[in-house]
This record gives sequence, structure tokens and C-alpha cells, in this order.
Amino acid sequence: MRIRLEHLVQVLQNQQVPIFLVFGDEILVVLETRDLIRRHAISKGYTERVILDVDAGFDWNRLEEAGSHLSLFGAKQLVELNLPSGKPGLPGAKALLEWAENPPQDVLLLVLLPHLDKATQQSKWFTKLEGSGACIQVNAVTHLQLPNWISDRLSAQKQQADRATLMFLADMTEGNLLAAWQEIQKFGLLYPSGRLEYEKIRQSVLSTARYAPFDLVESVLGGDRLRTVRILDGLEQEGCEPAVVLWALAREVRILMSLIRQLRKGVPMKSALQGLKVWSSRALLVERATLRISPYALSQALHCFASLDRQIKGVGIKQVWQDLAQVCFLLCDGKHANSKRAAI
Repeated sequence: MRIRLEHLVQVLQNQQVPIFLVFGDEILVVLETRDLIRRHAISKGYTERVILDVDAGFDWNRLEEAGSHLSLFGAKQLVELNLPSGKPGLPGAKALLEWAENPPQDVLLLVLLPHLDKATQQSKWFTKLEGSGACIQVNAVTHLQLPNWISDRLSAQKQQADRATLMFLADMTEGNLLAAWQEIQKFGLLYPSGRLEYEKIRQSVLSTARYAPFDLVESVLGGDRLRTVRILDGLEQEGCEPAVVLWALAREVRILMSLIRQLRKGVPMKSALQGLKVWSSRALLVERATLRISPYALSQALHCFASLDRQIKGVGIKQVWQDLAQVCFLLCDGKHANSKRAAI
């Protein structure tokens, strides 16, 4: 049966379930769900635990052996099967089907899986396990849901925060639940119970944020204005040298301009990227940026970089971080207000 995560405690209390499947890509929540099932198993006398990590050379006979093992002390057994690929292969599918058809007595099977596509969820081995036990899908926590998620975790350690603080934490952790949970645990150690002050939380988070100039470059290439603001703020707070940020941005703009020139000459995208030594892991991001950012915006950015370089060297009014933000926004938007077909 498929159950919602919020109903798991009720199912554990009211039903005898021989198999649990937990799958999803929110690692923190998957692990917390595992721990909840573990504690329940221990309370029901499943005091022995066998952990099976499935890799390329895994022997599926070990699963059968775990199910047929009888404890000398008569203890019940929890078998945890970690299947990080989500694909058991033919031998694994056969072993799981056999288990689901006849679950061993006094053995509780917990299967941990990553995010699964629709085809895998409709496979015979998966549907058979789901039909014989309980299946919990761990859905991603959206950006809109994250403030409430953080609020619930703070409440569990007897702390509260206003909406502005919760939104700030959600923005700074960027949907990374592990990062958010680490910050929440840190607040439990640093501050007493009660309401948390926004300014203290802001300083605490910024003091541990670790952004790099290339994080800013990737955010700008992707056109993410909100993340760009957060990274710029973090870099400035951390005392990053603006000259390093300027160099990283200018280098990327020159690569984009060179790439556009190559494409105009008829050079295939893949060959042009290789010729400019763009890493394969960044190729798609750079390719999309050439389609999103106008040549005119790139030319304007270079003019801005020249002005910024003079400011850094002490010429003129020094407002480097403000002007860096403006040129980043220009590149994030991609199309200049007076967009022209500029020659590059």
C-alpha cells in the first residue's frame, strides 16, 4: 500500500507491516524515515539488524540468507536493503519477488531507494513489494514549503522565528535540507529557547556561508537573480577581493563572446566548446547562456568591467560591489533594454 509520510506513525502504531519501501531524492528525509522505522522495529522486539548495501557485485543470495537466519536468542530481525541505483537487475528482481510473495516470519524488510521513475514504480518487483507492505514516497520540499519545514524543526527544539527570518533561512540554504538542518541544529546550540532574532540569525548564517566567485558565475549564466544577490552579499560579507570576482566574470563573458563568434562561422557547438576548453560539466550551462544573453549585453558588460577595474585600482568613485551587482543583473536579464545586434 502507498502511504503518505505524515501517516507513517499511525501505520506503525496500528498495523503489522512486514515490508517497508522508502524512496525519494530528499536524502535527509529518507534517512529520518529510516530512523523512525528502526526505532519502531526495536520497540517491537526487532533487536537484530542486518544491513545489505547493493553494489555492482552484490550477491542476492545474501538477502535470502538474511531472511532464513534464525537468531540463537530468538530475537526478531530487521533487514535493511540499500539499493542506491534503484535497479536490482534480474537476479535482484527475482529475489525481491520471492521475498514479497512469502515474507519470512519475525523478519522486517526495509528497502531504501532513490528517486524512481514511473516505469520502475510500475515494475513487477516494486508493485509486488508495495502490495505486500507499505511504500513511502519522499517528495522534494519546495521553496514555498521550506519556511514551514524550518519552522517545524525549530519548534521541535523549542525555538521560533518570524516569517522574515524563515524566508531568509530558506533563501540562504537554497532548498538544501541538509544545509538547513545543520543551521537549525547550530541555532539550538548557540541560542536559548524562545524567539530567534533576525539580525543574529543573519550574521550567524553569513559568517559560515562559503561562496566562491565561480558560484556567482554559474548563477549569472543561469539567469538566477535571487541567487546572484545572495552570493554577492555572501562574497562581500566574507571579504572576498572584488578583483577576483571581476576576473571570473570577465573571463566568462569573453568565453561567451568567443563562442558566439565561432558559431557564426559555422563551427559546431561541441567543437567550439572543446576549442575554448569549456568543461563538459559546464557545457550545457554555457550553451544555454549563449542563447539567453544578447551580444549587446555581453559588450555592455565588458565596458562595465573596464570601469570596475579602474575603481578597484583607486580611480573615480569607489562603489565596486554595487556596480558588480548591476553588471550581474545585466547578464542575468540577458537582453538589454536597448538590445541591438552588436558585432562581437
